Amino acid sequence: MSGLWTPGGEDDGRIIAPDGTATERPPADPTEEELEAFAAEMRRQILETPVEIVARAQAAYFGQVAAVHLTVDRPDFGAAAMAIDAMAALVDGLNGRIANEDLLRDQLAQLRLMFVEVRQAADGSDGSEGSEDG
Repeated sequence: MSGLWTPGGEDDGRIIAPDGTATERPPADPTEEELEAFAAEMRRQILETPVEIVARAQAAYFGQVAAVHLTVDRPDFGAAAMAIDAMAALVDGLNGRIANEDLLRDQLAQLRLMFVEVRQAADGSDGSEGSEDG
């Protein structure tokens, strides 16, 4: 299933932009004209979406990636560390220019703490959990 997940679990066939606008997905076997129209709509949405919204969405996505890698049975500390570092690069690198920066900084601090706690718990186990970070 690809597309928008809904609470009922159905795929409604739309692609959601970071600003929340929806675009219909092209048909399974699109014509050249349908592909061009879809690409034009995607470009329009990119141009209309403020870059600070895109940056916020990407930073938040890296945070989600880190959390997922830390909350599985065998945490992947290397992947989690890279995702946390990528989030920090955006938040710190765009200091004062990213939407909802305070919220992102709080999430970043929570992820860093979570990383340490999960790592300590894994180090205290029998050593069979988690992959090595690289």
